[in-house]
Amino acid sequence: MKIGDILNVQGKGWIGEVIRWFTKSKYSHTACYIGDGKIVESDFGGVMISSVKKYDGKFDVFRHRFATETQLADAVLWMKGQVGKGYDYLGLIGVGLAIIGRKGRNCFDDKNRYWCSELVADGYINSGIVLCVDPDTYKVSPQDLADCGFLTKIE
Repeated sequence: MKIGDILNVQGKGWIGEVIRWFTKSKYSHTACYIGDGKIVESDFGGVMISSVKKYDGKFDVFRHRFATETQLADAVLWMKGQVGKGYDYLGLIGVGLAIIGRKGRNCFDDKNRYWCSELVADGYINSGIVLCVDPDTYKVSPQDLADCGFLTKIE
């Protein structure tokens, strides 16, 4: 893996199953590789740095086709700067409403807290890396990142 690669995780347990069903995805979580076997992610404990071994290889790696190493390093630095911020539980309510057809912005989204794919998308966008998601990232899911034509799945 390279710094800045996106890991889309095929999570276990009932929460992962609910997320995959609700988002019509094979993925339930997103993280970003930051080097030395570490990832930055936001899970129910908030934004943190973890070991990639945590996911026991049950993930797919996606790499941006056009981002420069400098942009990716900036994205990682931005994401690492969010460590310690909380998980955006209320923002997920807005994501759910958007998925079932509610129009308009996610009024629940708190840009001082993050869910997993929002953290990664915001890191990329804040570093000038183009993604196939709304630039306000108010409803981005792991599947949205997997479907982005700017990303290539690494085999």
